[in-house]
Amino acid sequence: MGFDFYTRRMRKAAFHLVSMWFILFIVRLNCKTPKNPRPNIVVILIDDLDYVLAGLEPMAITRRLVSQHGATFTNAFISTPVCCPSRSSILTGKYVHNHRVINNTVTGNCSSPQWQNGEELKTMATYLQSNGYATFYGGKYLNQYGKNETGGVEHVPPGYNRWVGLVGNSRYYNYTLSVDGKRQDHGDDYHLDYLTDVLVGDIVKLLRRKGQLDRTWIVVTSDHGYHMGQFAMPIDKRLPYETDIRVPLLVVAASHNRPPANNKSRDIEIDSLSVVSIDLAPTVLHMAGLPIPDDMDGVSLLPLVTNALTPSSQNRNVSKKEVSQVAEPWDRHCRGIDDSSEPWRTFFLIEYHGEADLQDVDLQCQQDANTTLCLNDFGCKCQDAANNTYVCLRTLRPTGNQHANEDSLYCQFDDLQAFVESYDLRLDPYQLNNRAYRRSCRCTVASRHRRQLIVNYSKCRGHVNCFGVSDNPKRRRHP
Repeated sequence: MGFDFYTRRMRKAAFHLVSMWFILFIVRLNCKTPKNPRPNIVVILIDDLDYVLAGLEPMAITRRLVSQHGATFTNAFISTPVCCPSRSSILTGKYVHNHRVINNTVTGNCSSPQWQNGEELKTMATYLQSNGYATFYGGKYLNQYGKNETGGVEHVPPGYNRWVGLVGNSRYYNYTLSVDGKRQDHGDDYHLDYLTDVLVGDIVKLLRRKGQLDRTWIVVTSDHGYHMGQFAMPIDKRLPYETDIRVPLLVVAASHNRPPANNKSRDIEIDSLSVVSIDLAPTVLHMAGLPIPDDMDGVSLLPLVTNALTPSSQNRNVSKKEVSQVAEPWDRHCRGIDDSSEPWRTFFLIEYHGEADLQDVDLQCQQDANTTLCLNDFGCKCQDAANNTYVCLRTLRPTGNQHANEDSLYCQFDDLQAFVESYDLRLDPYQLNNRAYRRSCRCTVASRHRRQLIVNYSKCRGHVNCFGVSDNPKRRRHP
């Protein structure tokens, strides 16, 4: 069967669950090259799937698949905790300050003409398609996609042979689906996660039935986490805390990278190392054997995955040099980090620009033009505001010495107070005690080191600069 058969089946499957998530299939089904054939790649991005609040719990099929044939990243983060900017980072491999999609509005560059004429031309899909891959996309795309002011549905993003993108942030919660002979209503996120899990299983069955599973990489992740009542906030994302920035990241390997068959369930976890959503696009390109563009801010995670799945090399650290080490002839083109004297990243950037829109403020609530998503059903607590604009430095520095590890978050808000938040997650894992204004912390006056790191991260461009950010100007590298 050819590509059209697969896209018909995938498109039919996508319509069952597009109310919850969007999926991106990058499939090379007709490769006839006998030597080192390129693999199929399936990327499944689930909207609002958190890690901290056990969002993976109902997804037993997905977890079982990964435990048998893949690995789970336990320290996976997004670089911005809201839909449109985060999906833009995943597609482009860039931080917000480089792709300039700052929030979910058209004025915030979400699916705007500026996006369409700029960064949308340089996504992982466009690179894959231009190098011979057949591509399919189904489900949610960007929040403003398909609206009149963004070109309507007549605008089909470049890079896709088949396109089934939803208008805006569509949800069909009243849709009914029969699962195992039982009537199922899309009534809650737990239930939607279960139905999503069923669809993941169906995709795997289809690939296995058509003889393609053994040459297919499958990546399952989310665009951000979610909070439900934490921090006196009702439900949403947009905050720099673990509930909102930590996401699941599961990778099912193509057969030649899988564990031996006698290890039926190993539950391989890749921990200690922090990986970020900007790493997904470089990873997918690396899986396909394509060069990673210099202007992508992330790096390939493929060496971490293959290292974890190789029994002889488990528990061995992966140096930055191995991110681009040669494994196949085409690997010499996959640019990575070429300075093996530096360790894996210990810092990364989280940035967000708050929204304000009175159209999304219930009439029963205070009409403050600087707020949005203030809902009467939730006591008129607003989910976002213009001054919810911040830049954070998330630090995860494993040292091998439990007492010397650093696990922290430092945030500077762009408001009239220049508010600061600082948390030591070793002592305060639930981030309940802001230590920024304690005398012992002196965090309100950022140290020169931390201030310079945030400045450098906020301006970094390309993986050479964004991966190994330093506070020392002499050590910063420029393309």
